[in-house]
Amino acid sequence: ASVLGRCPSLSELDFSFGPGATTATKKPEACPTMKMAAGPQCSSDLVASGLLPGLLRELPHLLEEWRVQDSVEICEEDGELVFYSSSTINVEVHDARLEFVPKTALTFRTITVEPMLNTLLQAGLRKWMKRRLSRAGIDLSDQSKNQRLAREGSITGELATLDLASASDTISTSLVKLLLPADWYAMLSAARSSTVNYRGKSFMLEKFSAMGNA
Repeated sequence: ASVLGRCPSLSELDFSFGPGATTATKKPEACPTMKMAAGPQCSSDLVASGLLPGLLRELPHLLEEWRVQDSVEICEEDGELVFYSSSTINVEVHDARLEFVPKTALTFRTITVEPMLNTLLQAGLRKWMKRRLSRAGIDLSDQSKNQRLAREGSITGELATLDLASASDTISTSLVKLLLPADWYAMLSAARSSTVNYRGKSFMLEKFSAMGNA
């Protein structure tokens, strides 16, 4: 809690497209133009969190491209007519897509391909968390400290590195909930997909709490 600080509002996040695929865009076509052309998609978790309307409002230029209908409502307030305008956006709800990519010559790593709006939110949260960690002396973009300590350990034998087998696969949802503040856990839960599609079938990841990156 002291390192991450308060959970940011959507308006404070810096959203951006990453290089990866989405549920509507394949990897060879994974550029911002193709992702925007595919229209908006999100997970059911993002819808249930109530964050979707606010997230869309943070993307006004995309809303111009995606809106399918405008409407105006006229109300009388204090004897005066007030006009309220609204836009309709069709957002498709997608399960994440479960895939397996090579980890070594003999093993595979599980990953999920997320809906586009989820990837935007995840990227914004990643940048925020990265900055907060940097203030606490943990710079994820600089490996020189790790390299220096590894060299020192090799020379003196007084330090050791720890490489756990399938470390990421043992990070369960319950562990994240235990370690993080409640508002951070809620935000991260909204950004991820708890349901994945594999070979045409849907699976709830909550039933397999140790699936880690999946």
